[in-house]
Amino acid sequence: MKTKKKQLTFITMLLIFASLAHPQDEKIILFPITDVVPGYPTEAIIREVEGWVLVSFDVSALGTVSNIEVSDSEPRFTFDESAINAARNFLFKPHIENGIARDVTGIEYLFRFLLSETPESVAPGNEIALNEAARNLTRAPRLNQRRPTISQISNESMLPITTVIPIYPEEALNEKIGGWVLLRFEVTDQGKVLNPSVEKSEPENVFDDSAIKAITDFEYAAYDPTEAIFERLDVFHLFKFRFSN
Repeated sequence: MKTKKKQLTFITMLLIFASLAHPQDEKIILFPITDVVPGYPTEAIIREVEGWVLVSFDVSALGTVSNIEVSDSEPRFTFDESAINAARNFLFKPHIENGIARDVTGIEYLFRFLLSETPESVAPGNEIALNEAARNLTRAPRLNQRRPTISQISNESMLPITTVIPIYPEEALNEKIGGWVLLRFEVTDQGKVLNPSVEKSEPENVFDDSAIKAITDFEYAAYDPTEAIFERLDVFHLFKFRFSN
């Protein structure tokens, strides 16, 4: 069954300010010509870790970035490398003073890494039935029941228009096994999923096929020329399969 996906938060980038490389230390504002969304570290996705990184760097008269340093971050080191790699690929409109492009030092840029789960899809007891085996759980004595749930996490930068709830594998239901699958894939200009692959899963190979089959039926918005290409080439989606009392 397809269901509309509620909004999730992925990565926001904000707060740019800088000082000129001269004694007046006059504050100026610079905006990047190219926005680069940092990759969300795999382990942070799996562990559902959120945080932020404040980086500082210099911008040359040509608009290129150098001398990147992490001023502060939370949690420490988790997102630092991802933020540095993104900042390294920034390109800024050069700062012009009196008709001359000048170097600018002390720019600070804040990356926020945020995740939010959709409401869990639960069977039995709601409108979304995962499969026949899940529905059959309602026939067991209530004290012995454990309800399988599937929750999902995705990029805010590439939210699906519609999602497909994966089938909870019958063997996993029978053995009361829970786990997760992290997928990475591309999205075509028409909004279709291309080349999905399992980045990591636990336990291995138990839920992989179910997750792959579901993600291939996801639908995304068609390509917008104002959108950065890279956001459609490194998209992730995390399915979490678990039992609850």
